[in-house]
Amino acid sequence: MVYFDCCANYPAKKEVLDELVNAELKYFGNYNSSHKLGLITKDFVNETSSKILKILGFSSDFEIIYTSSATESNNLAIKGIANSYSGFGKKILVSELEHSSINGTLGYLKDCGFTIELIKTMNDGSIDLIDLENKLDDSVILVCTIFVEGETGYIHDIKKFHR
Repeated sequence: MVYFDCCANYPAKKEVLDELVNAELKYFGNYNSSHKLGLITKDFVNETSSKILKILGFSSDFEIIYTSSATESNNLAIKGIANSYSGFGKKILVSELEHSSINGTLGYLKDCGFTIELIKTMNDGSIDLIDLENKLDDSVILVCTIFVEGETGYIHDIKKFHR
């Protein structure tokens, strides 16, 4: 048996778990507080964020926003893009096989006046690139596609999505 649905949860590497436990035990002060524990935590988070940005090849001008879940991250990103770019268009394209957190957020945006169009998928879970190309126009502000399809295990070559 091959199990593909490790996107929602996956056993943590021991090294990662050890770092998490260390951070939880040592840096529990409120980041926004001015007391000693808060300042120690703030220094740790800022130092860690700088390391992450460096590893990813980004300058310190970029900001990392920490969220509690993928659902929260999806909501924040999609609603943020929709609100920021609604002056350029109100159409969002989404694959037929998106996660429920994406669909829930898009349902909310549809109620707010955005147009949501589904991109066809092939039997293997891949995006129909011809359908995507046909639906792209100047009013599209966002294309939502899952990177790894949890049901089939299909991994999209996102470089093919570039216009």
